Amino acid sequence: MPSESQKDEDAFESQFIDMYLSEYASISSIVREALPFELLATVGGVIAGIILSGIRQTKLLNKPKSRSLE
Repeated sequence: MPSESQKDEDAFESQFIDMYLSEYASISSIVREALPFELLATVGGVIAGIILSGIRQTKLLNKPKSRSLE
């Protein structure tokens, strides 16, 4: 049979786990942790898109024009 101190310890552990989960597993906590990485990934994607678009545009401009049969 559990002693009174064991019950108190279990209650404290349960409260600690509830507090921990409510603080670190909440939506706002997850967003707060992930937001800087999301912004960095978005900016990186935009920059990569601009660079690739410039490379493609340069290739199209430098491509020799095919001679048409006249």
